[in-house]
Amino acid sequence: MDNHIAFQTPRKNLLLNEVVRYIKSTKKYSEMINNKSVPLKDIVTKYFNQVTNNNTIKVTTSGWAVHERVEIIKMTMLELEKYIIPNVKRRFRGIIKALVLINKTYFDHLKIYYAPGGPGMTEAYTDFIEKGNTLRIA
Repeated sequence: MDNHIAFQTPRKNLLLNEVVRYIKSTKKYSEMINNKSVPLKDIVTKYFNQVTNNNTIKVTTSGWAVHERVEIIKMTMLELEKYIIPNVKRRFRGIIKALVLINKTYFDHLKIYYAPGGPGMTEAYTDFIEKGNTLRIA
């Protein structure tokens, strides 16, 4: 019954733009897409051609809204997940490297500070002498 609707089939460009707008509006993918690191239009076109057999199956407006658009959006979002995971791994690795460097710098500073003759050692020694040769427990 869907094939007998009097409306014309929507044009491919309009359908592709509709999917691209929907995916750009989702919060999860908008930042990644705005950085231009993902060829979104190419991905959507690839899955549009896959769902419609290289545009040989003409879709109706109701068929597009119910089935094809949903399928293309699902496939595109699954493809975009492949782009997100490496970014998360790279950020995580960067955070770990930064923490290691901060930790190393901190302990190197402590070694220098409390080395014999260092400012920390002399400060601790003067406190020890001033308190009457007793240890100060903080």
